[in-house]
Amino acid sequence: MRADDSRPSVTMCMFVALACLSAVPGAKAQQLPSSRSGIVLFTLPTDRQRVDEMGYTALKPLGFSDTYEIRIRPPFETWGTAADAVEMHARWMATAFRVQPASMPASFRHAGGFDVALRTFFLGSADGRVASVLVGVLKSGTRAAVIEFVAANAQSPQAIQQMAAFIDGCRLAHTQVLVSGKPPLTVYDVEETIDMLQWMIDAPLNGAQREVIRSSIVDDWRKKNAETIANVGRVLEFRNQLVKLPAAQQNLVRRQNEVELIGALRTEKDSVSTLLLGVYDSAHPPIAAGAPALTRQQADAALELFYFMAGQLEGVQAAPNDAAKMMWAGNLVRAWATLPAETRKAIAAMPVTWALTLAVWTDMTPAVREQVKATYAQMDVVRALRSDFVSARQQAASALSASSRQPAAPQADAAIDVSAQMAKTNASYAATASMLNSGYNSTINQMAAIGNMSGPRYKVR
Repeated sequence: MRADDSRPSVTMCMFVALACLSAVPGAKAQQLPSSRSGIVLFTLPTDRQRVDEMGYTALKPLGFSDTYEIRIRPPFETWGTAADAVEMHARWMATAFRVQPASMPASFRHAGGFDVALRTFFLGSADGRVASVLVGVLKSGTRAAVIEFVAANAQSPQAIQQMAAFIDGCRLAHTQVLVSGKPPLTVYDVEETIDMLQWMIDAPLNGAQREVIRSSIVDDWRKKNAETIANVGRVLEFRNQLVKLPAAQQNLVRRQNEVELIGALRTEKDSVSTLLLGVYDSAHPPIAAGAPALTRQQADAALELFYFMAGQLEGVQAAPNDAAKMMWAGNLVRAWATLPAETRKAIAAMPVTWALTLAVWTDMTPAVREQVKATYAQMDVVRALRSDFVSARQQAASALSASSRQPAAPQADAAIDVSAQMAKTNASYAATASMLNSGYNSTINQMAAIGNMSGPRYKVR
């Protein structure tokens, strides 16, 4: 909708929304919703798909339906009312849009035993478009979450009723007590703990596996098992610290602690540790035997790091495609037994080295970045990639010049896919071994030293 379009229909619809939501009859006792985002338990509508975006969970309509999108924001702590939180969210939206209230605020007590506040706003963007967003805050105690219903056009009364039904079906996970006690065990505690364990082993848990862990925690809580209670508390505190870090640093934390965590799981004999270890090993199988063994994740991390550094040296954004990764991994497998022990050890540590690079690169001073780039520039594998980047740019420029009959200058930040040319270089596994052995060990050692100077090691115990 444009800024000069008529607005009464949208405003009227949203007033109806407020009336519907605040007048929804109390729901009867029923099974808890099966989906969760943060503290919000919800039922995924059959006409929507869940997409976890950066900063929120989106429930997007299937197909090309011109309807609203539901966005569930992460939970936060607030000592004000739910209505206060709505206005606080409006001020946050105003940092990116022109925000105009489109309805009076409304508040009510949800059938699930928590507070709800609602208000509709118009959001104006720089290009003149206007969207409407119904902001709802669900709050119990000091924890709250925002649910947005974002629409570009006026919604039908049926859509408004669907919004009302969605909020009516929501529950707050931290208010759902599974086991009473001091402290009580809530749905949020259990599900967030399982999610964190899944994140830490970097492998998905299926429904049956989650139920094994869930039942173990609940049973131990009922037995007042002090160790389990303390472990859940530590995991949740770890999560609270983790979410404060940027995504790249979160990944670095995981990679830095991965070896220690898996080593600890191998020494434990309880059912949950055995399950987690089995899931991890299934997701990270060795592709080449040895000391250490080689995994696909290690091979991928090495190639991604080499592409990144070659791209930095050539002023382009570059990343290997799946075919290049597969060929690289295959060559590494064939060369693995012939590589020096120090080189194999460095490749096994590549997930940490690559995560460290991503986490600290933008924070490095230009002088330190140049030092790191110069170190990698000595490697034959990086030299080969740089040569391929140059060839790819020249071919692209020639093709463009031929079509337009005008000279074409390559863009410094253009993304380049040189995987086809790299395949020629990697046609023989002997080339892979040669490139890795040429100056590889000294390069990795220097990178590790520079990384240690660039920031603290992120670790949470």
